[in-house]
Amino acid sequence: MTPSLRHPRDFQDFAQAFADPDFPLDGVHLVAASAGTGKTWNIGNLYARLLMARGLGVERLLVVTFTEAATRELRDRLRRLLGTLQDVFRGQADPDGRETAQANLLVSLLPPDVDTLRRARQAVEAALAEFDRAAISTIHAFCSRALGRYAFESGLAFDADPPDAVREAQDRKSVV
Repeated sequence: MTPSLRHPRDFQDFAQAFADPDFPLDGVHLVAASAGTGKTWNIGNLYARLLMARGLGVERLLVVTFTEAATRELRDRLRRLLGTLQDVFRGQADPDGRETAQANLLVSLLPPDVDTLRRARQAVEAALAEFDRAAISTIHAFCSRALGRYAFESGLAFDADPPDAVREAQDRKSVV
C-alpha cells in the first residue's frame, strides 16, 4: 500500500477535520502552517491517536521538524500530553488544565467499549515508558541517523554529514 500524503489545504480546518472520529489515520500526514496556528497541537493529536487507536508504539512513529528548539518543544508537549492522557485514564487529571481538554477530546474519539479504552490506556503507558526512544528530531538529525544506519547500502561514510552526503551522492551519480 502506498502511503497517501495529505496536505493541510486538503482540509478547510485541520483541527476540525481531525476531531471527526473518521479522520483517516493511514498514510503520511504533513502539518505545515505559520507560527502560532496549532501545528504542535495537531501533531500531538495525531501522535496520540496513532498510539491509542492503532496501537503503534513510539518506535513506529516519526516526527520531524525544522529547528532544535521546535524539536525540544514538540518532545516536551508530546510527553506532557501523554502524561495527561495517563492521568485522564486514571481519573486524576486537572479538570482546568489545557492538556486535559485535549486529552479528553482524544479519549472521546475512541470507541467507548472497555477493551478499546484498556488498550488505549496500555498504549499510553507503554509510550511514556519508551518515550526516550521516540523518533522526534530535526530534519538534519533524522537524515544523519538514516545515513548512519544505512551507510553500507548508501555507500557513504558512517559519520557522513547530510549536506556532504547529498553532494557526494550527486557527484557519484554525475560520474557514472
